Amino acid sequence: MTDLSADVTAVQQLNAVPKILDAVTRITGMGFVAVARVTSDRWLCCAVRDSIDFGLVEGSELRVETTICNEIREHGELVVIDDVETDAGFCNHPTPHIYGFRSYISAPIKRANGEIWGTLCAIDPRPREIDRPEIVDSVRLFGELIAAQLDLNEAAALLDVSSSTFERIGVRCVPWSKRGRRWRYGAILEHGRLLESRAARYGY
Repeated sequence: MTDLSADVTAVQQLNAVPKILDAVTRITGMGFVAVARVTSDRWLCCAVRDSIDFGLVEGSELRVETTICNEIREHGELVVIDDVETDAGFCNHPTPHIYGFRSYISAPIKRANGEIWGTLCAIDPRPREIDRPEIVDSVRLFGELIAAQLDLNEAAALLDVSSSTFERIGVRCVPWSKRGRRWRYGAILEHGRLLESRAARYGY
């Protein structure tokens, strides 16, 4: 089974996530909102707002095959349901009956490499009029924002590693900006030939 603990940590480090969860709760009126990491074999709650006592906390899991999020991982499209009981596509779907919800919205969190990393999803035991452009577009945008922040933090971490690598082989790197815990580096390649020879010697 894939270890996803780093993904929970990555989401917890995004300052925008609590505000996004609060915003989705407010604009949809729904009682449970979560950021979920979804793979072929796991559904993992990374961040959550729960006012309906659904019972999940950060680190909780659902059987991925029982979730609509798993279907979104496969087709990559947002799903919205005002009322399961009157929705032709979902009235006989097993998931709403398993988890007891009537309304549902979920947007894919799609990384820059094309991977459907997970979902931003919300459920409620009551019907909600959420299939409206202003709500659908907002939830989709929030999913894109989470993906962009994950990509940015991952790129910053890789840049830190690259900086350390340069320094180990004798290339001086200087920080040119700092925001929070993230540093971006401008590498001053003062000895190009030295870089090539040392990089080859160290196997980089």
